[in-house]
Amino acid sequence: TGVVVGVIAGRGFFLQDPDGAPFGGVYVFQNGAVTVGVGDSVRVFGAWEEYFGLSEIVSPQITRLGGGSPPAPKV
Repeated sequence: TGVVVGVIAGRGFFLQDPDGAPFGGVYVFQNGAVTVGVGDSVRVFGAWEEYFGLSEIVSPQITRLGGGSPPAPKV
């Protein structure tokens, strides 16, 4: 469960832990129409893969839990 912080049209999106934990993000590969938007709270289930050094979730099952704003960047 996390918040969508970036979308790549037709490919997937980046999901982040809303608390901003270190290494608290992952890329979700959809390979088609992206069904969520930046700021959406979602729950994702799928297979974990490494793709050219990038951790990602593939074959995802996505449940949109609500909308909102992405977490503020931490410096």
